[in-house]
Amino acid sequence: MMDFITIPAVVGIVALGVYKLFELFVRKKERMMIVEKIDFSNSDGKPIDVNIAGNPGKFPALRFGCLFAGIGLGLLIAFFIVSLYYPGWGDAGYR
Repeated sequence: MMDFITIPAVVGIVALGVYKLFELFVRKKERMMIVEKIDFSNSDGKPIDVNIAGNPGKFPALRFGCLFAGIGLGLLIAFFIVSLYYPGWGDAGYR
């Protein structure tokens, strides 16, 4: 029904993905240059211990819970999309 839009849509999505990937790396370099300019020392001239990365071990149950909730929501949405476009999907006689 709408086959005429699939090729431009795919090309547009791929182009946007490539653009965002390049933008991600450029912005990371810009942020790293800004961080290198900052002076992390106190009035004594000794460097301050700064943990930029944070603590990756914080709230592991919350992180895994959000991950599995996202996977479950994605599977649920995929199920509804497939059952909408293929009404006989899952029946024994569908081939």
